[in-house]
Amino acid sequence: MENFKIDKFDPLKKEITDLVESVKKTVASSTGAEGYDLMKENKKALQSRRIAIVKDMKSDRDGALQFQRAIIQIEKELLGIIKPVEDDLLGKIKEIDEAKAREERKELLPDRKLMLADIKIELSDDAILYMDDNAFASYHYDKKMEYLEAKQAKIDEAEQKKIDDDKKNKFELYNKRKELLIPYWGYLHNDHRGCDYGELPEESFAIILNEAKKNKKEQEEKAKKEVGEALKKAKTKAVEQEKIRVAEQKKEDELKAKKESRNLARRKKYKEFLKEHGATNANLKTDFYQAVDGKNVTLYKKVGEFVG
Repeated sequence: MENFKIDKFDPLKKEITDLVESVKKTVASSTGAEGYDLMKENKKALQSRRIAIVKDMKSDRDGALQFQRAIIQIEKELLGIIKPVEDDLLGKIKEIDEAKAREERKELLPDRKLMLADIKIELSDDAILYMDDNAFASYHYDKKMEYLEAKQAKIDEAEQKKIDDDKKNKFELYNKRKELLIPYWGYLHNDHRGCDYGELPEESFAIILNEAKKNKKEQEEKAKKEVGEALKKAKTKAVEQEKIRVAEQKKEDELKAKKESRNLARRKKYKEFLKEHGATNANLKTDFYQAVDGKNVTLYKKVGEFVG
């Protein structure tokens, strides 16, 4: 192992440091062509030394690597001898410590069982005693969160069911009330036609329904009254028109009667006129000729006929 101490390279490190410093000084004091050649020589010297160092150090690296592997193998063998016995002792000690801790935790058992009972958890005494304070606190916290989440979920589900039931009931109530209003829809106030009838208190809906019924009754009574008045007016008008018709008919009949009377008198006078001049139904068309001018008639008598 002595051959692999780092301080054995100290002389080599000093040699290289001195060489580099010498080259720096030589280069710094050199100028011109001579200085150029000197730099090239020093560069070759440094390169040659560098290559030699890499070659020499490679041998040392290989040896060190083999040495490292041997040390690791020895370490594994030594640990393989120690660790099984150590682990066995550690296990026995841990069992004794856990048994002591469980015995000491028996005083906590009643409180822990109450804490678990509050969140509806049942465990055996051994399972509870097996957990130390941190383990029990972590277990209790996780289970309590699960319990509270489940409890809240049930509350949320119940609330949602209540909301859904209320919504359904209001919808059904809306339809039921809408059916009650249909016969009176035309008599509703405009503001009441857009109401959510399922949301209204019973008293408010009753007011709307009764108001619509009242409006319908009033409008029907008004319409009935208007119809009665219209019929009365129509009847009165018909009576008046009948009176006028009768009067006009009477007047027309009177005029007709007078006209008939005049015509009869004229015909009678006309017959007397014909008779007076010897005209009869038999000879009127053969022996007489009538010239009519309006109401006047001129009678011409045939006095003879020449046949040549």
